[in-house]
Amino acid sequence: MDPSKEQVNSNECQVLLAAIRAIQDANTESHKDLHDLIKNSIKGVQENIDANAEVTHLHLKTQTDHLATLNGSVADLYRKHEERGKVIKEFYAHKNKYEKLQKTMDWAKRRWYVVVGLFFIAMGIAEFIMEVVGFKKLINAIWNKI
Repeated sequence: MDPSKEQVNSNECQVLLAAIRAIQDANTESHKDLHDLIKNSIKGVQENIDANAEVTHLHLKTQTDHLATLNGSVADLYRKHEERGKVIKEFYAHKNKYEKLQKTMDWAKRRWYVVVGLFFIAMGIAEFIMEVVGFKKLINAIWNKI
């Protein structure tokens, strides 16, 4: 007899249907378990990502705060550098004036006889003017101009 043409009785159908139903129930249960496993795994991965993001955020915040502190310090250093630069320029200006005065004083020390001679010549001219014009005329001329 041909196996494809065999007749199946009702008990066998019931057994087959029960086996199929058991397989479907097991399949549904395993799909549910697999769904729960994937859901929990994804939840765990998300929690891990969140924890890593929080740690990274704290690390970046610390670095940002540190950089802000450094930037403030660098700005303070630039400001102090500029202030000191002004002071240094003023110092060199005073130094140049002092050196110029010192050169003049050194010249006068080396040539003291010229300075004394010029002083005597100036006093002689003043004495000559007072003798020629007269002291009273000079004072009257000054008082009249004032």
